[in-house]
Amino acid sequence: MKKVILFLGIFFMSFLGYSENFKGTDKEFMEIFNPNFDTFTKKDGSVYTGKIEVTRSATGKPWFVMDIKDGKKNGKVVFYFQDGKMKSESNYDRGRITGKYVFYDGKGKVLYETTLKNGTGQTKDYTEDGKLTLVIDYVNGVKEGKVTTYNLDGTVKNVTYYSDGREDVAPDAVPVSVPATVKANTEKKAVLLEIKAKMINIEKELYADYYNLFTPVKSKI
Repeated sequence: MKKVILFLGIFFMSFLGYSENFKGTDKEFMEIFNPNFDTFTKKDGSVYTGKIEVTRSATGKPWFVMDIKDGKKNGKVVFYFQDGKMKSESNYDRGRITGKYVFYDGKGKVLYETTLKNGTGQTKDYTEDGKLTLVIDYVNGVKEGKVTTYNLDGTVKNVTYYSDGREDVAPDAVPVSVPATVKANTEKKAVLLEIKAKMINIEKELYADYYNLFTPVKSKI
């Protein structure tokens, strides 16, 4: 009888899709998960499905809460300031941001709120004192157009371009008709590498705490 119950349990878990929940500190999160904020996989190579709730080890305050399905953000995603107050709320559908996106100041006031229509629109990020730091264009749920970061004085810091969710060159960076020469290919590769480097810097600013968590401290010697 026990074997039958066990078999049925495994069958239904397989049929419905296995899910689990993680609740722990940033250090415990680091020990279990790989350092990738786009696709959530565990150290053993398995793709994660379930809820993730992470607190900061230093303070015990919440850092983020999100729902994951097949390794992708799917459902509500909430980030918190270091003092534990809510920083942002967003919704995802299989890794694509959708619906309402809200960003708060450190006192609970809504600084920005938008709803993507059919996955099309903009999202904006601000500092704790309300200064704009990042604007991302979306079309049909994926990055399409500009990803712009700003300095604290409001000037543009970096602009990178996306096409169908992938890094792309600026519209005027490469001629429409490029001769098939080694020189042209080399120049285009250099542009793509430069944009990739810029995007890494943008992601580090957006998820600074996350990247710092997975970056070992280098010796000063």
